Amino acid sequence: PRPLEPEPAARPGCGRVCRRSPARAAATLLAGLTNGLSHIRMGGCYLGDDGLRPIVASLARVPRLRTLGLAHNGLGDGSIQALAEALSANPGRVLPALQRLWLFGNDISDEGVISLTKLFEAGELPRLAKLGLGANRIGDAGVQALARCGRTALGAVDTLGLRENPRISTAGVDALAVALESGAFASLKTLWLPAAHEWHGGIAAACREREVTLICA
Repeated sequence: PRPLEPEPAARPGCGRVCRRSPARAAATLLAGLTNGLSHIRMGGCYLGDDGLRPIVASLARVPRLRTLGLAHNGLGDGSIQALAEALSANPGRVLPALQRLWLFGNDISDEGVISLTKLFEAGELPRLAKLGLGANRIGDAGVQALARCGRTALGAVDTLGLRENPRISTAGVDALAVALESGAFASLKTLWLPAAHEWHGGIAAACREREVTLICA
């Protein structure tokens, strides 16, 4: 199967910006933010937390945005906190149409994932269908928070990417299996996990029962 992450290639007219330098990429994007923009793909710009902050602060200007691709940008928990602050300051008005959030290959830890789940539980990003969190620093606490969140939120998510997070152990995968068995993540169709969990019987059985495609890579 085609890998979920990194983000899909940009299509013509989708709002792809210059990737030559973080400063130029951010400036180009900020200058081009318009009400009708539907896709932002900035994979590999290495913006860092400081570079992303002005972009996050301007997201209210793009209510029709459906894709936010930020793979390989050196983003840590500070970037997630900035996103949380932007959404909390304008509940329901920032990224109301977002369907795809790609955060592959960054430096996000459990703390950042927990901040994200609090947003989801508060009703933010209600249309999110694809969440890519692979190749970060996520461990069991972050996965357990996602599992809990999936019981009350993330009902539209059909693809959840957690591959290449070696800190995820059996305990985290156990929590996901129990969540799936209880009906969490109602729309889930594809689940990506680290390769080490290929033979985890609990998650395999839960995915078979729910007809979810499990890919361990």
